[in-house]
Amino acid sequence: MKFGFYCPAQIIMESGCIERAGPMAAGMGRRVLAVVPGSLSKSHACEALRDGAAGAGAEVMLYVCPPGEPTCKSVDEAAEVARDFRADVLVGMGGGSAMDTAKAVCGMYLNPGSVMDYLEGVGTGAVMEKPPLPWIALPTTAGTGAEVTKNAVISGEGFKKSFRDSRLYARAVLVDPGLTLSLPKEVTADSGMDALTQLIESFVSVKATPITDALAVRGIALAKSLRDAYNDGLNLPARENMSAAALLSGICLANSGLGAAHGIAAALGIYAGIPHGRACALLLPHVIELNARDSAAAEKLKIAARLFTGEGDIAALTSKIREWNAHFCIPADLKSYNISGSVLKKIAEGSFGSSMSGNPVQQGAEDWEIFLQALV
Repeated sequence: MKFGFYCPAQIIMESGCIERAGPMAAGMGRRVLAVVPGSLSKSHACEALRDGAAGAGAEVMLYVCPPGEPTCKSVDEAAEVARDFRADVLVGMGGGSAMDTAKAVCGMYLNPGSVMDYLEGVGTGAVMEKPPLPWIALPTTAGTGAEVTKNAVISGEGFKKSFRDSRLYARAVLVDPGLTLSLPKEVTADSGMDALTQLIESFVSVKATPITDALAVRGIALAKSLRDAYNDGLNLPARENMSAAALLSGICLANSGLGAAHGIAAALGIYAGIPHGRACALLLPHVIELNARDSAAAEKLKIAARLFTGEGDIAALTSKIREWNAHFCIPADLKSYNISGSVLKKIAEGSFGSSMSGNPVQQGAEDWEIFLQALV
């Protein structure tokens, strides 16, 4: 047996812990750049960060991310803003896009060129020689797990790739479930199903370890609260459970990787414009059924089924996921997206990122195209 394990230096989960963010950031530097989406720019969370930092002698500048996922252009521009401000520390507050932007900016701050040069598979092979700035993660959704990963996912023309380095982990992660109480139903569902997919895929991944197995098992049990959080957004215990499930899913994926649902979801985002969490949710039951052909994966999927449904039957697991998707208004297949045959081929060929390497059942592009044809 041989494995390693990495995670951020400090993780705090507590409703109200947003109040600690300002003083904590000030302890890392006097000039704090907060990377936030527009929806949070006038929020209590930003006010609490500013006030807390000011009280500890630090200045906070807000940088509002462009809408959508981070791109090479948006990251390069944000890095210039950080340099002009002479930032000492960053805070990433929001969903995965804001945190991945903050993470990438920290990595690029002292390193030359464009972030494009550093991306896996499409860059020039550049490596991060100078250390990143420290950053603090403050997730306001419960799904991506980006607060506890060492990679920033960057989108470009025909690709979605990672800027990855073990030094990109957040110096501290503050998980305040109270910040998720105002999430819209669609965001709650899509991000929550992303977390569930991450937990199940990392659990059955060929790269799984005893540590990630233990965390995934607990996370899958916690993720049963998603429906309650969706039905009543102000249900704080359900929100707390989902914040914890998302956190655990991020730690798992950072250490054991993912699988085919995430591999294909990335390509669906590029070529069909399907939101990431929604694509993962749609694909999850189909990928589970495929991976059940692998005996080792099937045994773990029976454990996941027992945790999630009370029955140790894989069919019960896929049935419940499909039932939830219907309740969340997530399509059961790709028919409504009108994907042409030529685009489907591109999706199959574009699914071979790092996520796919952890899938228990390995297939070529032609087999994945056949798999997708059954969904359209």
